[in-house]
Amino acid sequence: MNSPIAVQYALMCLQELDQRNSEALSPQDISARQGIPLPECEGILHRLEEAGLVDCPEKTHFALTRP
Repeated sequence: MNSPIAVQYALMCLQELDQRNSEALSPQDISARQGIPLPECEGILHRLEEAGLVDCPEKTHFALTRP
């Protein structure tokens, strides 16, 4: 995440997942609710998964690894 906007999007993704109380959400849901372009949302979620901050238990939905 090199640009300030990517960091902002990452925080928005984490905030949306946190508000849903461990409910797994699809990138499409997060994108629509937070107004993040879908390709950026998907890329950010995969980077957050690699960093261990989110998990992808259903292979298409993401959730926080811990509250």
